[in-house]
Amino acid sequence: MSNQSLTTTSNERSVKVREVGEGSSQGDVRDAFLADGDPIAPKPMEFTVKNYKSFRAEFSMKDRDLIVHFFLPTGISEADAYKYRDWWLHTFPSVLDSCAQEYFEAGPPRLMAKYTEELASWWFKAQGYDHLLDPLAYLDKFLLTLDEACLG
Repeated sequence: MSNQSLTTTSNERSVKVREVGEGSSQGDVRDAFLADGDPIAPKPMEFTVKNYKSFRAEFSMKDRDLIVHFFLPTGISEADAYKYRDWWLHTFPSVLDSCAQEYFEAGPPRLMAKYTEELASWWFKAQGYDHLLDPLAYLDKFLLTLDEACLG
């Protein structure tokens, strides 16, 4: 492929495509992720962990989205966890669903939740809330609201 230019008349945009040989394409991709010879490592997500009466939550913001992992409350024995199983698998997601839709004034696909069997936890994502002045404070208030709804 030779150097080409594509111009649109409505917005006068130009796109230049340069030639990429088969042997160099892999190196070009690798070089795009190198800075001063060192790979750029993605920053791991940092979570705030809080205990509520109904659950333990760790939450953070990733890009534009609010992310929460819900766990059974701290201090529950294995025997008590078995008693909570039905509530955790059936009641909690129902309360989460109604409370989240009301609080965020949104529904699917903007709001998502999924159960993770291996961790006995719920994953929750609210997409596109980076426009808020303090998204994590907004999320913390939601978690308090959800905790009250779970107890009520």
